[in-house]
Amino acid sequence: MEVNFFWGEDVVEQKNNKTMVIGLLPDRKLIIPKAYYDEIKSKPDENGIATFAIDRLAVLINVSEFDGDLKASGQFYNPVGETHGPAIALGTATLIKNRSYNIILQTNPFPFLQLGKFKLTVNVNGTDFESDITIEVDNL
Repeated sequence: MEVNFFWGEDVVEQKNNKTMVIGLLPDRKLIIPKAYYDEIKSKPDENGIATFAIDRLAVLINVSEFDGDLKASGQFYNPVGETHGPAIALGTATLIKNRSYNIILQTNPFPFLQLGKFKLTVNVNGTDFESDITIEVDNL
């Protein structure tokens, strides 16, 4: 079994059985403007917490080289290794030889409390596959 992750701003399924990732992040880095970071950081809530958000974040997860039934679930982790949101049921499917299966995970918005590397773990039939995205500030 092979599992590939493609990060971007949006994922669109086309009628011709193709899938398009819009705003592809090939290096898995998302740079937020320093002005936005400074503005949110300067206005914490009543508990002293500044919550940032990205308008859209999407992941295309492609499962291939597999024949049979599959069941998938996922979990995001924040930069300190704590769960980031609830576990995600990603569904079930029956794959046939020489076909792949796409799982589209979209968040709108994607809130976060700190910068750093966020990990996505996807469990497919009991095997974990991981990818990550780094969110950092543009210091230019």
